[in-house]
Amino acid sequence: MRITDIISMAKLYLVLGLEVALFLGVAFLIGYHVIYKKICKGTKKVSIKRLLLYAIFTCYVVIVLGATMLNRGSVWQGSIQLHLFYSYREAWNSFSPTEWRNIVLNILMFVPFGFLLPFVSEHFKTFWKTYLAGFGFTLVIETLQLILEKGIFEVDDLFNNLLGAIIGYGCYRIFIFVYSFVQKKREKFLPVICYQIPLVLTVGTFVTIFFLYEKQEIGNLSSNYVYKLNNVAVNSDIEYSTNEDKVAVYQLHVADENETREQAERIFALFDSGIDDKRTDIYENTAIYYSDDENSKSLWIEYAGNIYRYTDFNELYGDNTPGPDVNASEEEIRNALEAMSVYIPEGVIFKNVGDGKYTFTAEQIFDGDKLYNGSITCNYTKNKTFSELGYSIIAFEEYKTFPIISEKEAFEQVQNGKFKYPHSGEIIVSVNDVNLEYEVDSKGFYQPVYVFDVNINDFDTAISVSAIR
Repeated sequence: MRITDIISMAKLYLVLGLEVALFLGVAFLIGYHVIYKKICKGTKKVSIKRLLLYAIFTCYVVIVLGATMLNRGSVWQGSIQLHLFYSYREAWNSFSPTEWRNIVLNILMFVPFGFLLPFVSEHFKTFWKTYLAGFGFTLVIETLQLILEKGIFEVDDLFNNLLGAIIGYGCYRIFIFVYSFVQKKREKFLPVICYQIPLVLTVGTFVTIFFLYEKQEIGNLSSNYVYKLNNVAVNSDIEYSTNEDKVAVYQLHVADENETREQAERIFALFDSGIDDKRTDIYENTAIYYSDDENSKSLWIEYAGNIYRYTDFNELYGDNTPGPDVNASEEEIRNALEAMSVYIPEGVIFKNVGDGKYTFTAEQIFDGDKLYNGSITCNYTKNKTFSELGYSIIAFEEYKTFPIISEKEAFEQVQNGKFKYPHSGEIIVSVNDVNLEYEVDSKGFYQPVYVFDVNINDFDTAISVSAIR
């Protein structure tokens, strides 16, 4: 989810919160003036300031409930994640800005709770009562998400939300200290400082994490295990090598927005078209461009590896679409691709898939100091052009060699449950084969990994273990 989407969602639930607060406020005033004062002859006056605080807090609670309950589909089916700091380890492995942003947002979401609650009620001016209320509120949300299948019950969410409430209470104490100082009242300074320790530790932790990551020579692998699995039984008849070696690590080129724009201009220019900037959309990892001609073409470009997908909507959906060319030769497809400035490495495997669809596949082709991996998929029409073209062959340049662990050491990690698998309970693993392959890491390097071809609980899958020592 992009920042703009988050802002739009916040605006939506802010409006909803204001509506709920207004409704409750009107209902309260009617009840106060009609029932309490006229019927019951009550004399207690209403504090406008406190009423406003209740309205603000109600609005906040509605926003939180809307963001956590109304913005999700019923697709989770009662998932539970009880491993503390699971989300942090996942974010570390992928080092995706989105993952880290979600963690930070989960903390920030409860800062207003810890800040506002002591103002709303004198009962919560004591720190531990606010902390307990914050934990209770997030526990209710997580439990409702589990029951209604609106999300995953995560211990990390409980931790992050509680941390946010604690930080919010620290902000409340700062506000009270400053207000007391302005009012020339004495407020002890040391307790206020102590209440800021959670904020300092949180900021320090995140700064340390990002500093250590930047100091790493190469990136992290998203396939790395997050926590050690228990109850794992591994069967294998393979004799694993104990040889240790050094292998090359390759580097992936990561494009920027300017490069993707130049690429779009170059491809659209082949059809005498330019870029329609009104439809351009720039995402975290992807840039999307459309041509400015009447029959628009689109180009989706991934920054990592500069891979892309081109679509000609006229060839796909136009009134005079001639249909697919099902009998084109490899030479004809090659020539058509080269006319679009598409590079095809030597040694790729050509295949006529049928219905006008053709592929070129590069399976770890080494060419000098470069490694090519991926495929080209294209739909060729009788107009001798492409309705769709997906270029996913990535060129990796050799970076340097690194020592790696042996096959046996990698297998021992599997035996010890140190691999990524989404389910818990008893896990029975049957290993069929193992190969040294490559995987893109979080910094755009192509790292060696041992890939085990396995059957887990009667389901064929693969397990990856990092090979670098």
